[in-house]
Formats: sequence, C-alpha cells, structure tokens
Amino acid sequence: MAKQDFFTDTEENIEKLYKDEILKLFPNYAVFWNEFIGQKVESNHFKPYGLIIANTYPQNEIDNINYIYERMTMAHYTLFCSLASAHYQYSLLTDNYNNYGSETYHFKHWDSFENIYLRLGNAFYQVYHLWKLFFAFKKALYRQNPINMKVAIENIKIRPEMKQYYSNGSSENLVQEKFQDANILIKAIRDESVHFSRIGVRFEGDNAKYYLPFNISKNINWSDAFMSFSRGENMISTDRLACKHILTTEISINELHELLIQEISNIIASMRILIDY
Repeated sequence: MAKQDFFTDTEENIEKLYKDEILKLFPNYAVFWNEFIGQKVESNHFKPYGLIIANTYPQNEIDNINYIYERMTMAHYTLFCSLASAHYQYSLLTDNYNNYGSETYHFKHWDSFENIYLRLGNAFYQVYHLWKLFFAFKKALYRQNPINMKVAIENIKIRPEMKQYYSNGSSENLVQEKFQDANILIKAIRDESVHFSRIGVRFEGDNAKYYLPFNISKNINWSDAFMSFSRGENMISTDRLACKHILTTEISINELHELLIQEISNIIASMRILIDY
C-alpha cells in the first residue's frame, strides 16, 4: 500500500465536506494525514495506516507505542472536526440574520457565537494533546515507559518539556514563540469573547448585527461595553470578530503543525518504527 493523499483519498464525510474550506489556511492537516494517518478500510470501518514496530521492543512497550499512535490519530481527527464545527456555527450565526425580529433571534445569535469559541478552544486543546503525544513518543524512545501510559500522558507538562527538549537557543525560542502566540489567542478567545458575550450593542439602521468593543478587557462589565459605544470607541461586529478568530486560529495551528510534523518524523525514525503504508 502506498502513501495516500488526503485530498483525493479521504472517504470520511466530515473531512470531505470541509477540507477545501479548512485547508486554505491549514494545509499541514493534509501533510500530517498523508505522513502518519492515511486510511484503510477493514470490515466496513476506516482505520489508519498503523505502525510496524521492531520486535526488539518488549510487548508492553509495543502496546504503549500503539496506544500513543491511536491517540494521535484520534486527536488529529478531532482537531479537524472542531474546526469544521466552528465553520458550521459561523454559518448558523450569519444565516440567523435572516430571522431578525423573531423571538429566537437573540438566543440563536449568541448561542452560535459562543459555540464558535468553544470549538476553537477545543481545537487548541487537541494541538496541545498532539504535542503531549510527541513527548510520550520521546519517553518511549528512551525507555522511560511507566506502567500506565494513560496517566503518563496526562502528567506531561508542555512548557517544561519544551524547555528541556529545545535547549539549543534558536529552536527553543522559535517553538516557544509560536506557543506563546497560540496562548495569547486562546486567552483572547476564552476571556475576552466567550465569558463576556451577550454584551453587544446594536447600531441604529443595522439592527440585525451585534457589536462588541474592539478591545475587551478581562474584567469588563456589560455597562462598560455600552459606555464604549457611547464614547465612540472602535467596535467590531460579532460576525467579523468570529471570522477573524477562526482564520487566525487556523494560521496559528498550521504553523505549530509544521514543527510537529518534523519532530514526529524524526522521533519515529529514531525509534526504528515504520508507518505501514
């Protein structure tokens, strides 16, 4: 079996439905899929490539490596589904403008808005989980396998692992910088948009849209948002804000994925493991 191509070979319905939209800014999803995941059909079920592991490994270590690999395929697919759901919720938000004036308009607008950010937050969670799994692979390489790999993965702390692994200056700074950018974006999504939603104001003549202050502080009250409007401060519509964050999320994750693909390729080669194309 040859290495597959995501664009032509995926048969998964959600991936087929949203691949053109998501991969505009997140093409490394396809690269990761091509290199490590792929697709086999067995007993009417889709399965990833799988691994070919040297028989010099004890069985418990083989089991741990296969567990890490399966978790990796799960996290990667869940990442895509989270982004797809964010796009879907965005379409619900904008489609709801046609229902302005209905009793459910206000609720549906903010429900979709909040759901967008819940999905983006989960997308970032899956990225962190994928990096945890990379460090779990590294522990397996150096025979640092605890008995319970599930607990070991949960106990991995990204920042200390990054600092120890990227100890040669420039590489460390590059990776830490990208993670810092991601953390800033997560904070903006979680603290500045979701926790303080339903505080939007509507401009006369544009009643279908809600607007938020362009810069929302963490401890803002509803009254502060209305004062920002009355003072003529910069405002942004909720649909533009959500669109901006979807796009910047995908760009940020794509950059982190580029590094992750390199690292997983290197660690798998070091472990004398082959992808079962």
